[in-house]
Amino acid sequence: MTQAEIEEILSRAGAQKVKKAGRFLTACCPFHGEKTPSFKVKIGSNKWKCYGCGKFGTMEWLLVDLGLAEKPDGELPQDVRLERAQWGQRPLQPEPKVEVKDWPEEALAPFRGRVPRYAVDPVEAGGRGLTLETCRRWELGMDKEAGRLIFPLRDRRGKLVGMSGRSYRGSRIKYTHYCYDILEKRAVPFIGERKEGTYLESKKSEILYGAWLEPSKGSDNVLIVVEGHLDVIRMDQAGFWCVGILGSSPGDVQIQTLVEMVHGAGARVVVMLDGDTAGQRGTQKFRPLARRVPLWRAYLFEDEDPGSMSLEDLEAAIEEAEVM
Repeated sequence: MTQAEIEEILSRAGAQKVKKAGRFLTACCPFHGEKTPSFKVKIGSNKWKCYGCGKFGTMEWLLVDLGLAEKPDGELPQDVRLERAQWGQRPLQPEPKVEVKDWPEEALAPFRGRVPRYAVDPVEAGGRGLTLETCRRWELGMDKEAGRLIFPLRDRRGKLVGMSGRSYRGSRIKYTHYCYDILEKRAVPFIGERKEGTYLESKKSEILYGAWLEPSKGSDNVLIVVEGHLDVIRMDQAGFWCVGILGSSPGDVQIQTLVEMVHGAGARVVVMLDGDTAGQRGTQKFRPLARRVPLWRAYLFEDEDPGSMSLEDLEAAIEEAEVM
């Protein structure tokens, strides 16, 4: 069915808050009272489902089920008939929330093997291009449709738990996180509110970026903590042992992961967040960690960040780091 045909039926059904969301139309379910839309129809299809009460069917029969039209010619599809037979046997309640869990590895397939030129071209990257070996180590990819460099997010076990995308087309939104659409079986940029039970989200506050990889050869027992994806990757390429908090302030799970990593390696932590105000404020939030691990702080100028500094400047900043 076309979008116009679906909208006409939803209008006749009295559905409220009809809105286009990607390849779907969403609305408040006409079968039960709700304020947040949980009724979903795929444009180009005739099937609908409500993720609030669990009912589903076809658009041709929607008005019949609501008592607003006569029965059309033909029979319901078998899967819909079987489901309808159970409607009166179960309470109308939301489907259980899908907890954040491992993503299927297949979610990376559409993005693998493609990297935007700016990431590997030394000229376009301001002399800080990544080698192809580095791109493979970090599994970098490209969402050509959205114009974003893709960073897979893994937990310390190495399990895929999310994805981030960095714009390379000058988008106003520099970074965006992806969620996994269970229905479509694909990763999509996170835009607005996702309905519980239909998406697996990326929880960046619980991920220490790079914690799943072995330290680069030649790195000593110094674990450097930075902010962004490219900060981590460029420092790793330069031979440093580095992880990222994907922001300017650490989360509780990230702090605990740091403790586990340092205790296991007998290393010390050097916090090297950006030199701007947000980075300096975020550095102060690491202070409680000093009671649990050897903690140092590297000082950067206001316009400096680890990903843009030369190797000599990075080594100097680490050498000059002070105990917190």
